[in-house]
Amino acid sequence: MWIRSDFLVDREEVDGFLRKREYSCVCLAETIERARAFPSRARDLIGLAHLGTAGVIDGLITAEREGTVHCVLPDNAREDSLLRGLLCSNFYVKKVTGLTMDTFRLVRSLSLMSFSTQSYVLMRLRNAFIAQRNFEISDTLEPLCVEIRDATESDLEALTSLHNAYEQEELLMRPSHAETEFRIRTLLAHQMVSIAFLNGSPIGKINTNARGIFCDQIGGFYVIPAYRGRGIGTALLHRILDRIGQAGKDAVLYVRNKNVVARRMYEHAGFQHVGEYAMSTVRPTH
Repeated sequence: MWIRSDFLVDREEVDGFLRKREYSCVCLAETIERARAFPSRARDLIGLAHLGTAGVIDGLITAEREGTVHCVLPDNAREDSLLRGLLCSNFYVKKVTGLTMDTFRLVRSLSLMSFSTQSYVLMRLRNAFIAQRNFEISDTLEPLCVEIRDATESDLEALTSLHNAYEQEELLMRPSHAETEFRIRTLLAHQMVSIAFLNGSPIGKINTNARGIFCDQIGGFYVIPAYRGRGIGTALLHRILDRIGQAGKDAVLYVRNKNVVARRMYEHAGFQHVGEYAMSTVRPTH
């Protein structure tokens, strides 16, 4: 049975569910944590919980007023048809994220909408493994005069340039400078961000793009093409894994299936393939 959930009140039940399933949609957990930290913003969030056997939560959905829906669905799809009424009666759904099978199920239940979907390989590195590894910057970087450090507000312009290039290459987007700068300011305020310099020039970056209760999700990973294959990407990854490990969380990321080089690097670091992740967005109408 799907019911409205107050994440501020149902904390123990919700967190018990997320402890097992958060890795599959860290953005959902971050949305819940944001509502808890700023209760006044909770009115802009619709929370749905599915009660399974013995009234135990086995599915969660967060829906933000601006149209983004994050989902972790129960195994049984019998009540999916109810979701259209629960969601679409409140606002217009623009984007759905979660495991690919969950995303497709939810999109199908919103049958009047036309979506385009991008799918990725979902990978996870457990905190216990991070704690066992010594994720330090490789000595091979020293002759290159590479500096890798945590980013600050003083790196805004460098990060904006790198992130703009990342979005054009990886996401096939062409945001304006102002849009990218706003995104970087948000990342600096709420996420972990690290940056790489070669002889004082910015050449790469990495950040978390969602911070949950038990997992941090890595994204925005970019090295200028001319400097790839020199261990700089690995060093950036190790930097942020060290920070995630110190926070006591698992590391999660998703990567395009065709990006074999990146997948091999993540696997070498210890990441394991744990599923398929998808983002579905409403197709524009003309």
